[in-house]
Amino acid sequence: MRNKYSWGLYNDPHDPRLIVPKMNPMMGWTLNIAHRQARLGLAVMVIGGVVGVVASAFLH
Repeated sequence: MRNKYSWGLYNDPHDPRLIVPKMNPMMGWTLNIAHRQARLGLAVMVIGGVVGVVASAFLH
């Protein structure tokens, strides 16, 4: 059985769950980055962050 965690991120395309417990369950939850909705959410957050930084540079 291979380790499904890489760089602290959970990656298992065969696991249907979007949100899974972290390696240490007492630390909370993480996204299954192999899940399509998680990849879409991460892309939206990155694009939103870039737009926020550019907008703050122009509005400051």
